[in-house]
Amino acid sequence: MCWILPVREPPSGPIDQLDRKGYEVTKLYRSAHHLTQWVAYSSMTGWVLFPAREGGWYDRVPARGIDPRHLQQVPLRLAFRTGLLESEVQQRRAA
Repeated sequence: MCWILPVREPPSGPIDQLDRKGYEVTKLYRSAHHLTQWVAYSSMTGWVLFPAREGGWYDRVPARGIDPRHLQQVPLRLAFRTGLLESEVQQRRAA
């Protein structure tokens, strides 16, 4: 028996920035120089800093002058209750 699978178009963005459903994934980082803040990146927001506290995502500011050598990517779930995960869900529902 031979299975014929349809050919799918590749996603428009880089593969490592998309989840299984084709949505862009926000990247979360810790910085050695910004110990009380998270650093995040997505194509919609760019690079931003926000406080590592409940509701901190709503106080985000553009990140400037951050050295990538001092960033370490961490799981997105670590930003629980900051508002980042909730905004991700809302963006996906709106799409």
